[in-house]
Amino acid sequence: LESSGPLAPAMALAAMADITRAISDAHALGIVHRDIKPHNVMIGQFGQCKVCDFGIAAILKDTAYTDRTSALSYRYASPEELEDAPNVGPATDVYSLGVTVRQLLTAETNATRATQIIDDRRDYGQLTPAQRTTLVALAGLLDEMTQRDASRRPTAAAALAVVRGLERNLGAERVSSLTVGAVPIDPTDTKPNGTARPATEAAHPGSDDRTIARAPRPLPPPEEPDDRTVIRPRRSSPSLPN
Repeated sequence: LESSGPLAPAMALAAMADITRAISDAHALGIVHRDIKPHNVMIGQFGQCKVCDFGIAAILKDTAYTDRTSALSYRYASPEELEDAPNVGPATDVYSLGVTVRQLLTAETNATRATQIIDDRRDYGQLTPAQRTTLVALAGLLDEMTQRDASRRPTAAAALAVVRGLERNLGAERVSSLTVGAVPIDPTDTKPNGTARPATEAAHPGSDDRTIARAPRPLPPPEEPDDRTVIRPRRSSPSLPN
């Protein structure tokens, strides 16, 4: 978005398909991400989008994990989150996804109405008929996903079904993966061996949505379940003196 501007409708649709499938799968497991935004979506080496950073996710099956949190990205937060609702549900991820996809289409997050999405696309007249149809339908879907009333938003699974239909309608213009550009290198930041380190963080003075890339930590060894019975050989008793 920073280097090339808004995505073409087919590219945005491909990204939305990957993200929506990940969210739908998480919801099926009872997990709400709570922080969907472009900063938490990474593109793999084959062009597929991966949803990351489940640091403030809510586990719906356990009330201990549904407490309020102040870790919000305000430009992407749902109305119920901004109103400090005691619990959040899957609909909050659907709202944040709608704002995220609108940003992919227009590079803006401050409005989500369908007419504004189309008006913000300066290249609308240059799109193919299939791309224009996709953009109009996608804008309508985003309208539904960003309804203020959470009960009026579609589920992630329902949104994914619409996205799959739009992909089929694109036919030969469908995009299955995103084009990944070269990672910019900051020559002033070097590793201990003297090689340049990729510039993984762009400068956004005053932005609350900035994320910092950190090296992955090794996972701890798996713990044994508490209910597992471990059979150990019986120790022989020491012989007693006569």
